[in-house]
Amino acid sequence: MARIAFFLEDLPPSDDAIARFSWELIRGLADQQHEIHVFSTYRANADLPDKHPRIEILRPFRDWGVMEIPKALPPLLSFRPEVLHVIQPHGRAIRGWSNAMALIPGLAPLLGGARTVVSFFDITERTLRRHRLLLAGADALTVSNERQRETVERFYDRRPPPPLEVVPIPLSRQPETVALEFVLDAAAPSADLLERLREKYPETLLVPGPVDQHLDPVDTFRAVAEVLRDRPRSCAAITGGWGSVPVRVRHAAEEMFFDAGVGDRVVLTGPLTIAEQNDWIRRSECVLISTLNESRMAFTQHLREAQALGAAIVMSTEQAGLDPIEWRDGENAWVRPRSTDSIRAAVSECLGDPSAREKVRRNNAEFSKSSVIDHPGNAISRLYVRALTR
Repeated sequence: MARIAFFLEDLPPSDDAIARFSWELIRGLADQQHEIHVFSTYRANADLPDKHPRIEILRPFRDWGVMEIPKALPPLLSFRPEVLHVIQPHGRAIRGWSNAMALIPGLAPLLGGARTVVSFFDITERTLRRHRLLLAGADALTVSNERQRETVERFYDRRPPPPLEVVPIPLSRQPETVALEFVLDAAAPSADLLERLREKYPETLLVPGPVDQHLDPVDTFRAVAEVLRDRPRSCAAITGGWGSVPVRVRHAAEEMFFDAGVGDRVVLTGPLTIAEQNDWIRRSECVLISTLNESRMAFTQHLREAQALGAAIVMSTEQAGLDPIEWRDGENAWVRPRSTDSIRAAVSECLGDPSAREKVRRNNAEFSKSSVIDHPGNAISRLYVRALTR
């Protein structure tokens, strides 16, 4: 079995989705008899996940920076890993991370020719350009969905990319382990406010975010405003905060909601714990996925989580074509073209037809219970073999 060194930003019990997903992957690989050392950033008094006999956790880095990487060299030389596996963190850590991780492939010759594998969860062409030095030394890559695969292949243009595996966040028997946490710039409304909102407006449309993960936030808000205007018993919760959305777009959205007369029925949530996020999915009559950008991690994560929780989902035909699960309009989702009119019609159908909504929810719940999901460790193991035999 292989000796593998992982480099990642954080570890459970953190609510960070990448940390939790990565730990499940690491633990699965250890169960397959791989020997694993995990290199992460140091946090005073931080809790650590449960011990595993084949996993050693080292936290030598104060932060992600070029000057921190030499601290990993002595334990790496002692361990002599065959694979160096780099995990992309959330955007808040990306600047220092990209500079530091660009040095990792350069360690391979010192370690007897170790192979470098890089896992991306949130990809744009700009992201890939920022990480071009890391990509130049990568022997294999993983991404979260097919749209991200297409982005990577375009980036390499005429050059063949290294071995590439799509490893989506799996459907979870315990969805609490995969929900995303975002760092927000708004204070969370109190639970009492949310309860009062639902008491007055019992039909809830959930728009998972953050807002900058949507292709066009203005179109998203326009569709939401039109649905609420036509349905006086409905409210909307937009999770995840604004992210990098410009101030002018924020103001335009607020004006749009109040011009439509629905400003008192829209809540932009602040930070949500995993349990709170999942509770909103369970309590919402409709979850709008359609406008999420397929190249971003939030699309795959929220889609998987909503289906695992048996939610009524509205998604686009473009998204359905990229996902390995067969999505059928009226059976396990409302699958419609990505336009304001189509989204508005689909959400109105979802909110206005309880029997159709219950059918979709039941089908998703049954699929989640009965489906056999390939553990991401299996896909990663196959990729390691391809990288080590190049």
